[in-house]
Amino acid sequence: MTEIQQELQLTGHFLIAMPSLESDLFDGGVIYLFDHSEEGAVGLLINHPYDISFAEVVNDLEVEPNPSMDLSEKMVFFGGPVHSDKGFVLHSPSREYRSSLQSGELVMTSSRDVLEDYVMGQGPENLLLALGYSGWAPGQLEDELARNVWLTVQADPKIIFDCPIAERYARAIKLLGFDPSLLQGDAGHA
Repeated sequence: MTEIQQELQLTGHFLIAMPSLESDLFDGGVIYLFDHSEEGAVGLLINHPYDISFAEVVNDLEVEPNPSMDLSEKMVFFGGPVHSDKGFVLHSPSREYRSSLQSGELVMTSSRDVLEDYVMGQGPENLLLALGYSGWAPGQLEDELARNVWLTVQADPKIIFDCPIAERYARAIKLLGFDPSLLQGDAGHA
């Protein structure tokens, strides 16, 4: 690993797919990286809704939601192609859960207790449920960054939890300080 790769620390950042990314999975994608180290990187796509409803997932948990909880507008996201049969919850800090990882301002939990608390009205204020995650082997993400596959910027939780899904890509790019319509897929090299 090069010295630059060793210094790069992207936990708590967004990865924003460049228009030149030739992958249907990540096309127009924004990924929240909840872990980046010399052992690789792991994140969740935050703007690709899944074809299953949040209410269906809750029904599978066999937990009776608090009657005041309106789950009809809550979405489930495709977090990535790794372990797409498992749920991963990105949420604001609230309390300790059985399987949680602190990541910048947010927490990622893979145990069902966070969802049980949430539907009972006792869980985190903000929550994003994804099936699967996106993962990179050691050095793989750094290689993709060197090939201009991704843009990176410090994540803003408001984009994850308060921004309409269709606007998340453009809003993440705007964090970099330029108009997303100016973004071109091909990068030049000197």
